[in-house]
Amino acid sequence: GEWLMQVLRGGADVSGNTLYRFFALHVVILPLATFAVVGVHLLFIQRQGMAPPRGHAASHGMRFFPDFALRDVLLWLLCLLLLASLAVFLPYGPRIPGVEWELGRKANPLAPAYPGIKPEWYFLWKDRGPPSGSSPC
Repeated sequence: GEWLMQVLRGGADVSGNTLYRFFALHVVILPLATFAVVGVHLLFIQRQGMAPPRGHAASHGMRFFPDFALRDVLLWLLCLLLLASLAVFLPYGPRIPGVEWELGRKANPLAPAYPGIKPEWYFLWKDRGPPSGSSPC
């Protein structure tokens, strides 16, 4: 209701407090909650074991550490290697007609910025620079 809207917004309307709250929610609270749920899930699996499929007798599985954990880490590393290889060797797509990934013109870092462009709020301090006539000493 109204109270929850006030808490989430950090005031009567959307402001900087709203950004701070949602940033904290997405960067701190949601990953911690996900980590906690996955941790409790793995704890229950370790304590109670996995249920065997219907019609099969219970068998002794592999140990979680190091056997299962090592397999899991190796699979994640293999997927990361595959993703990095695709990014390095096929940056513009698979070279199949009609499947190209449109990226636009290549940026020129030496060209001046378009008029009216301002940096993001967290880079404004770099855009302004020191006041004229000031010295660091």
